[in-house]
Amino acid sequence: MSNQNGTFQSSAAHTRWRYLKDRIARYSVAIGGLGVIAAVMLIFVYLFYTVIPLFLPAEVEDRPAIETTATQTETLFLATEEQAEIGVRLLRNGEIQFFGLKNGKDIAKQQLSLNQGEELVQVSILDKPKGIFAAISNQARLFVLQHFYKISYPDDVRLITPVIKYPYGEEAISLIEPQSLEPVENAEPSASIAESNLQPSGSVASQGLGMAQAITPKVMPTYEIKSLTVADGENRFVTALGFADGRTELFVFNKASGLFSDGATLEPQPAKVLDTSVKPDFLSIDQRLDWLYVASKTGDLAVFGMSGPDAPWLSQRLRLTDSGQKLTAMSLLAGGI
Repeated sequence: MSNQNGTFQSSAAHTRWRYLKDRIARYSVAIGGLGVIAAVMLIFVYLFYTVIPLFLPAEVEDRPAIETTATQTETLFLATEEQAEIGVRLLRNGEIQFFGLKNGKDIAKQQLSLNQGEELVQVSILDKPKGIFAAISNQARLFVLQHFYKISYPDDVRLITPVIKYPYGEEAISLIEPQSLEPVENAEPSASIAESNLQPSGSVASQGLGMAQAITPKVMPTYEIKSLTVADGENRFVTALGFADGRTELFVFNKASGLFSDGATLEPQPAKVLDTSVKPDFLSIDQRLDWLYVASKTGDLAVFGMSGPDAPWLSQRLRLTDSGQKLTAMSLLAGGI
Protein backbone atom coordinates (compact mmCIF):
# COMPACT_ATOMS: atom_id res chain seq x y z
CA MET A 1 0.00 0.00 0.00
CA SER A 2 2.84 2.34 0.87
CA ASN A 3 4.50 1.58 -2.48
CA GLN A 4 1.34 2.52 -4.32
CA ASN A 5 1.10 5.83 -2.41
CA GLY A 6 4.70 6.65 -3.23
CA THR A 7 4.19 5.88 -6.88
CA PHE A 8 1.01 8.03 -6.96
CA GLN A 9 2.79 10.98 -5.31
CA SER A 10 5.72 10.72 -7.74
CA SER A 11 3.38 10.64 -10.71
CA ALA A 12 1.46 13.67 -9.42
CA ALA A 13 4.67 15.66 -8.93
CA HIS A 14 5.82 14.75 -12.43
CA THR A 15 2.47 15.87 -13.82
CA ARG A 16 2.64 19.22 -12.04
CA TRP A 17 6.18 19.82 -13.32
CA ARG A 18 5.07 18.96 -16.84
CA TYR A 19 2.14 21.38 -16.60
CA LEU A 20 4.51 24.08 -15.32
CA LYS A 21 6.89 23.62 -18.25
CA ASP A 22 3.94 23.65 -20.60
CA ARG A 23 2.77 27.00 -19.21
CA ILE A 24 6.32 28.45 -19.41
CA ALA A 25 6.64 27.32 -23.03
CA ARG A 26 3.19 28.64 -23.89
CA TYR A 27 3.83 32.08 -22.44
CA SER A 28 7.35 32.21 -23.90
CA VAL A 29 6.02 31.49 -27.39
CA ALA A 30 3.27 34.07 -26.89
CA ILE A 31 5.71 36.72 -25.70
CA GLY A 32 8.09 35.94 -28.57
CA GLY A 33 5.30 36.20 -31.14
CA LEU A 34 4.12 39.48 -29.69
CA GLY A 35 7.72 40.74 -29.76
CA VAL A 36 8.06 39.86 -33.45
CA ILE A 37 4.79 41.62 -34.23
CA ALA A 38 5.93 44.68 -32.24
CA ALA A 39 9.27 44.72 -34.10
CA VAL A 40 7.53 44.58 -37.47
CA MET A 41 5.18 47.36 -36.39
CA LEU A 42 8.12 49.50 -35.29
CA ILE A 43 9.74 48.95 -38.70
CA PHE A 44 6.58 50.20 -40.38
CA VAL A 45 6.49 53.20 -38.05
CA TYR A 46 10.11 54.01 -38.93
CA LEU A 47 9.43 53.70 -42.67
CA PHE A 48 6.35 55.89 -42.33
CA TYR A 49 8.37 58.47 -40.38
CA THR A 50 11.04 58.43 -43.10
CA VAL A 51 8.67 58.68 -46.05
CA ILE A 52 6.13 61.16 -44.67
CA PRO A 53 8.32 64.25 -45.44
CA LEU A 54 7.95 63.42 -49.15
CA PHE A 55 4.27 64.28 -48.91
CA LEU A 56 4.78 67.55 -47.05
CA PRO A 57 5.24 70.89 -48.84
CA ALA A 58 8.80 72.10 -49.33
CA GLU A 59 10.11 74.89 -47.15
CA VAL A 60 13.08 77.22 -47.59
CA GLU A 61 14.64 78.87 -44.58
CA ASP A 62 16.17 82.28 -45.11
CA ARG A 63 19.50 82.54 -43.32
CA PRO A 64 21.74 85.57 -42.95
CA ALA A 65 24.43 85.94 -45.61
CA ILE A 66 27.97 85.15 -44.52
CA GLU A 67 30.93 87.41 -45.14
CA THR A 68 34.21 85.86 -46.21
CA THR A 69 37.65 87.40 -46.10
CA ALA A 70 37.64 90.57 -48.18
CA THR A 71 39.70 90.42 -51.36
CA GLN A 72 40.13 92.68 -54.36
CA THR A 73 40.79 89.72 -56.66
CA GLU A 74 37.95 88.34 -58.77
CA THR A 75 36.52 84.94 -57.82
CA LEU A 76 36.44 82.57 -60.81
CA PHE A 77 35.18 79.39 -59.14
CA LEU A 78 32.94 78.83 -56.12
CA ALA A 79 31.66 75.52 -54.69
CA THR A 80 30.82 73.67 -51.46
CA GLU A 81 31.44 70.16 -50.19
CA GLU A 82 28.55 67.69 -49.86
CA GLN A 83 28.04 68.32 -46.13
CA ALA A 84 27.47 72.04 -46.87
CA GLU A 85 29.91 73.01 -44.12
CA ILE A 86 32.96 74.16 -46.11
CA GLY A 87 33.14 76.35 -49.21
CA VAL A 88 35.98 76.72 -51.69
CA ARG A 89 36.80 79.47 -54.14
CA LEU A 90 39.50 80.05 -56.73
CA LEU A 91 40.74 83.60 -57.25
CA ARG A 92 42.16 85.12 -60.40
CA ASN A 93 45.62 85.35 -58.80
CA GLY A 94 45.72 81.56 -58.35
CA GLU A 95 44.87 81.47 -54.64
CA ILE A 96 42.55 78.71 -53.44
CA GLN A 97 40.61 79.50 -50.26
CA PHE A 98 38.58 77.15 -48.06
CA PHE A 99 36.17 78.83 -45.66
CA GLY A 100 33.42 77.84 -43.24
CA LEU A 101 29.87 78.29 -44.47
CA LYS A 102 28.55 79.11 -41.01
CA ASN A 103 30.87 81.98 -40.12
CA GLY A 104 32.83 82.69 -43.32
CA LYS A 105 36.20 82.29 -41.58
CA ASP A 106 39.18 81.00 -43.54
CA ILE A 107 40.05 77.35 -42.93
CA ALA A 108 42.95 76.79 -45.34
CA LYS A 109 44.66 78.47 -48.29
CA GLN A 110 46.79 77.24 -51.15
CA GLN A 111 48.56 79.07 -53.96
CA LEU A 112 48.99 77.78 -57.49
CA SER A 113 52.42 78.19 -59.04
CA LEU A 114 52.01 81.02 -61.55
CA ASN A 115 54.63 82.71 -63.69
CA GLN A 116 55.46 86.39 -63.66
CA GLY A 117 52.51 88.35 -65.03
CA GLU A 118 50.35 85.23 -65.19
CA GLU A 119 46.76 85.13 -63.95
CA LEU A 120 43.81 82.79 -64.31
CA VAL A 121 41.10 83.89 -66.72
CA GLN A 122 38.55 81.07 -67.23
CA VAL A 123 37.28 77.98 -65.40
CA SER A 124 35.53 74.85 -66.69
CA ILE A 125 33.96 72.06 -64.61
CA LEU A 126 34.92 68.49 -65.56
CA ASP A 127 33.16 66.39 -62.92
CA LYS A 128 30.96 68.32 -60.48
CA PRO A 129 30.14 65.39 -58.11
CA LYS A 130 33.85 64.59 -57.75
CA GLY A 131 34.87 68.24 -57.50
CA ILE A 132 37.16 68.18 -60.56
CA PHE A 133 37.56 71.40 -62.54
CA ALA A 134 40.10 73.11 -64.78
CA ALA A 135 41.42 76.67 -64.95
CA ILE A 136 43.26 78.34 -67.81
CA SER A 137 45.69 81.24 -67.44
CA ASN A 138 46.41 84.11 -69.78
CA GLN A 139 49.59 82.24 -70.75
CA ALA A 140 47.51 79.28 -72.01
CA ARG A 141 48.56 77.04 -69.14
CA LEU A 142 45.88 74.65 -67.95
CA PHE A 143 45.52 73.59 -64.30
CA VAL A 144 43.41 70.51 -63.55
CA LEU A 145 42.31 70.52 -59.90
CA GLN A 146 40.07 68.59 -57.52
CA HIS A 147 38.74 69.87 -54.21
CA PHE A 148 38.56 66.87 -51.90
CA TYR A 149 37.57 66.49 -48.25
CA LYS A 150 38.92 63.96 -45.76
CA ILE A 151 36.64 62.96 -42.89
CA SER A 152 38.15 61.77 -39.61
CA TYR A 153 36.88 61.30 -36.05
CA PRO A 154 39.46 62.43 -33.50
CA ASP A 155 38.03 62.03 -29.97
CA ASP A 156 34.74 60.88 -31.55
CA VAL A 157 34.22 64.30 -33.17
CA ARG A 158 33.73 64.54 -36.94
CA LEU A 159 36.46 66.61 -38.60
CA ILE A 160 36.42 67.63 -42.29
CA THR A 161 39.85 68.45 -43.73
CA PRO A 162 39.91 70.12 -47.19
CA VAL A 163 42.57 68.98 -49.66
CA ILE A 164 43.49 70.01 -53.20
CA LYS A 165 44.41 67.15 -55.53
CA TYR A 166 45.96 67.25 -58.99
CA PRO A 167 44.59 64.45 -61.22
CA TYR A 168 47.29 65.07 -63.86
CA GLY A 169 50.09 66.39 -61.67
CA GLU A 170 50.84 69.71 -60.04
CA GLU A 171 52.64 71.05 -63.11
CA ALA A 172 50.36 72.99 -65.42
CA ILE A 173 49.67 71.75 -68.96
CA SER A 174 51.04 74.20 -71.53
CA LEU A 175 48.55 74.24 -74.40
CA ILE A 176 50.51 76.69 -76.53
CA GLU A 177 54.27 76.33 -76.54
CA PRO A 178 55.90 79.75 -77.11
CA GLN A 179 58.06 79.80 -80.21
CA SER A 180 60.37 82.47 -78.85
CA LEU A 181 60.58 84.30 -75.55
CA GLU A 182 61.53 87.93 -75.35
CA PRO A 183 63.92 88.69 -72.47
CA VAL A 184 63.20 91.55 -70.13
CA GLU A 185 65.25 94.69 -70.70
CA ASN A 186 68.50 95.02 -68.70
CA ALA A 187 68.57 91.25 -68.12
CA GLU A 188 71.98 89.57 -68.15
CA PRO A 189 72.40 87.80 -71.50
CA SER A 190 74.32 84.97 -69.85
CA ALA A 191 71.73 84.39 -67.14
CA SER A 192 69.87 81.13 -67.55
CA ILE A 193 66.96 79.91 -65.52
CA ALA A 194 67.79 76.32 -66.25
CA GLU A 195 71.42 76.70 -65.19
CA SER A 196 70.53 78.37 -61.90
CA ASN A 197 67.58 76.09 -61.08
CA LEU A 198 65.57 79.25 -60.56
CA GLN A 199 61.81 79.43 -60.46
CA PRO A 200 60.38 82.00 -62.90
CA SER A 201 60.01 84.73 -60.26
CA GLY A 202 63.07 84.33 -58.08
CA SER A 203 66.79 85.06 -57.79
CA VAL A 204 69.88 82.99 -57.13
CA ALA A 205 73.26 83.61 -55.51
CA SER A 206 76.22 83.27 -57.87
CA GLN A 207 78.34 80.30 -56.96
CA GLY A 208 82.06 80.92 -56.42
CA LEU A 209 81.75 84.71 -56.42
CA GLY A 210 80.13 85.10 -52.99
CA MET A 211 77.74 87.75 -54.27
CA ALA A 212 74.08 87.79 -55.30
CA GLN A 213 73.30 88.21 -58.97
CA ALA A 214 69.72 89.06 -59.90
CA ILE A 215 68.21 86.92 -62.60
CA THR A 216 65.25 88.32 -64.54
CA PRO A 217 63.07 85.70 -66.23
CA LYS A 218 62.04 85.99 -69.83
CA VAL A 219 58.57 87.28 -70.53
CA MET A 220 55.99 84.65 -71.42
CA PRO A 221 53.47 85.61 -74.11
CA THR A 222 49.91 86.24 -72.96
CA TYR A 223 46.64 85.54 -74.74
CA GLU A 224 43.18 87.07 -74.44
CA ILE A 225 41.15 83.93 -73.75
CA LYS A 226 37.40 84.47 -73.53
CA SER A 227 36.02 80.92 -73.14
CA LEU A 228 37.15 77.46 -72.08
CA THR A 229 35.71 73.97 -72.11
CA VAL A 230 37.34 70.73 -70.98
CA ALA A 231 36.19 67.11 -71.25
CA ASP A 232 37.83 64.00 -69.87
CA GLY A 233 37.18 60.63 -71.50
CA GLU A 234 38.49 57.12 -71.09
CA ASN A 235 41.17 57.45 -73.74
CA ARG A 236 41.26 61.16 -74.52
CA PHE A 237 41.48 64.48 -72.74
CA VAL A 238 40.07 67.34 -74.82
CA THR A 239 40.00 71.08 -74.29
CA ALA A 240 38.98 74.00 -76.48
CA LEU A 241 39.87 77.68 -76.15
CA GLY A 242 38.00 80.65 -77.52
CA PHE A 243 40.07 83.79 -78.12
CA ALA A 244 39.02 87.43 -78.24
CA ASP A 245 39.94 87.67 -81.94
CA GLY A 246 37.25 85.07 -82.76
CA ARG A 247 39.62 82.13 -83.12
CA THR A 248 38.74 78.72 -81.64
CA GLU A 249 41.46 76.13 -81.07
CA LEU A 250 41.03 72.47 -80.16
CA PHE A 251 43.61 70.58 -78.12
CA VAL A 252 43.48 66.78 -77.87
CA PHE A 253 45.60 64.63 -75.55
CA ASN A 254 45.77 60.86 -75.75
CA LYS A 255 45.93 59.05 -72.42
CA ALA A 256 48.70 56.60 -71.68
CA SER A 257 48.73 54.50 -68.52
CA GLY A 258 52.07 53.57 -67.01
CA LEU A 259 52.88 50.01 -66.01
CA PHE A 260 53.79 50.90 -62.42
CA SER A 261 51.82 54.15 -61.99
CA ASP A 262 48.21 54.62 -60.96
CA GLY A 263 47.50 57.78 -62.96
CA ALA A 264 47.54 58.43 -66.69
CA THR A 265 49.94 60.62 -68.64
CA LEU A 266 48.76 62.95 -71.39
CA GLU A 267 50.34 62.81 -74.84
CA PRO A 268 49.56 66.02 -76.78
CA GLN A 269 48.40 65.94 -80.38
CA PRO A 270 48.78 68.82 -82.85
CA ALA A 271 46.40 71.65 -82.06
CA LYS A 272 43.71 72.44 -84.62
CA VAL A 273 42.04 75.74 -85.45
CA LEU A 274 38.32 75.46 -86.14
CA ASP A 275 37.03 76.84 -89.41
CA THR A 276 34.08 78.89 -88.23
CA SER A 277 32.89 82.45 -88.29
CA VAL A 278 30.97 82.01 -85.02
CA LYS A 279 32.56 83.99 -82.23
CA PRO A 280 33.44 81.58 -79.39
CA ASP A 281 31.70 83.30 -76.49
CA PHE A 282 30.52 79.91 -75.16
CA LEU A 283 32.06 76.46 -75.61
CA SER A 284 30.84 72.99 -74.59
CA ILE A 285 31.91 69.40 -75.27
CA ASP A 286 29.54 66.49 -74.73
CA GLN A 287 30.38 63.72 -72.28
CA ARG A 288 31.26 61.20 -75.01
CA LEU A 289 33.68 63.66 -76.62
CA ASP A 290 31.87 63.41 -79.96
CA TRP A 291 30.61 66.97 -80.40
CA LEU A 292 31.92 70.46 -79.76
CA TYR A 293 29.44 73.33 -79.53
CA VAL A 294 30.57 76.88 -80.31
CA ALA A 295 28.06 79.67 -79.61
CA SER A 296 28.15 83.44 -79.73
CA LYS A 297 26.27 85.98 -77.66
CA THR A 298 24.37 86.98 -80.78
CA GLY A 299 22.76 83.51 -80.91
CA ASP A 300 24.79 81.71 -83.58
CA LEU A 301 25.69 78.07 -82.88
CA ALA A 302 28.20 75.89 -84.75
CA VAL A 303 28.39 72.14 -84.06
CA PHE A 304 31.63 70.30 -84.80
CA GLY A 305 32.15 66.56 -84.92
CA MET A 306 35.26 65.33 -83.13
CA SER A 307 35.35 61.74 -84.38
CA GLY A 308 36.96 60.41 -87.53
CA PRO A 309 40.14 61.31 -89.40
CA ASP A 310 38.79 64.67 -90.59
CA ALA A 311 37.94 65.92 -87.08
CA PRO A 312 37.03 68.54 -86.24
CA TRP A 313 34.47 68.89 -89.04
CA LEU A 314 31.55 71.29 -89.20
CA SER A 315 28.28 69.39 -88.78
CA GLN A 316 25.75 72.18 -88.76
CA ARG A 317 25.21 75.82 -88.02
CA LEU A 318 22.08 77.12 -86.32
CA ARG A 319 20.46 80.35 -85.28
CA LEU A 320 19.22 80.10 -81.68
CA THR A 321 17.74 83.53 -80.96
CA ASP A 322 15.63 86.07 -82.72
CA SER A 323 17.00 89.41 -83.79
CA GLY A 324 17.83 91.63 -80.84
CA GLN A 325 18.08 88.78 -78.35
CA LYS A 326 21.38 87.61 -76.86
CA LEU A 327 22.64 84.46 -75.21
CA THR A 328 23.85 84.85 -71.64
CA ALA A 329 24.92 81.27 -70.82
CA MET A 330 25.15 77.80 -72.34
CA SER A 331 25.43 74.42 -70.60
CA LEU A 332 24.85 70.79 -71.48
CA LEU A 333 21.83 68.87 -70.26
CA ALA A 334 21.71 65.08 -69.89
CA GLY A 335 22.78 63.77 -73.27
CA GLY A 336 22.69 67.03 -75.23
CA ILE A 337 22.80 70.81 -75.29
